[in-house]
Amino acid sequence: MNKCLEFLNEAKSERLAELPCGLQDVIGFKSYKIDKESGEIYSTMQGFRKLKPRAINGVPCVQMRIGAKRTTLSVWRLMYAARHGIGVTDIPATIEIRMDEHGELQVIDHMEKMHRRRKESYREQCKFKEQILESRIKESEIMLQAYRTQDFGNLYLHLLGMRDDIVKRMHRRYNYSMKKTMYLVDAAIDKLFDKLKSGNSLVMNLGLALMMTAYREAQATKRNVAVNENEIYYNSMQNG
Repeated sequence: MNKCLEFLNEAKSERLAELPCGLQDVIGFKSYKIDKESGEIYSTMQGFRKLKPRAINGVPCVQMRIGAKRTTLSVWRLMYAARHGIGVTDIPATIEIRMDEHGELQVIDHMEKMHRRRKESYREQCKFKEQILESRIKESEIMLQAYRTQDFGNLYLHLLGMRDDIVKRMHRRYNYSMKKTMYLVDAAIDKLFDKLKSGNSLVMNLGLALMMTAYREAQATKRNVAVNENEIYYNSMQNG
């Protein structure tokens, strides 16, 4: 059995004729004493009584009383406090005290873990921003080269390279059928390429521009369908 849970198998709290030697007061709990090495806790209320811990989420805990109030405390936190000469309430709530399989107390600082996670998240965000900036720089270089040489072949290939990603995003965001989405994106690529080639538009984000062009194509298709339906209805009324 794990050494840290051995005393959970002991008998229920028992009354004693006298206390063992080497105990020390539990700071903040005047009617309790603790063996800081074994974690055994004794009550001096109405005689001497050894408390029986019970496991809560794998942590041995005891109930202790302050006046009329009962409180449940981790034996490991009580042991840590006793070994360091402090009250158990002096241990920050963000500090978790565990015991390893060798019976050694381990201190886990959740605040430090949270700060570490925030730093990792910040580094990931910075890396993501760097990737975006590198992508923008690459696009700018492609467009600048195209305008300088009037050779737009690489620019068109770059737009085609974005096709699959834009199709997936359009399909997921607007819930169009895959066939319709592919048609809209292909039309958007040709339309955006013609606009860029004419030199009448300055585009800083080709991916966003391509997606918005495809979306406008979808809206235009809806309007055309509505107009055609109205014309069919009008003609049928006239001929009827």
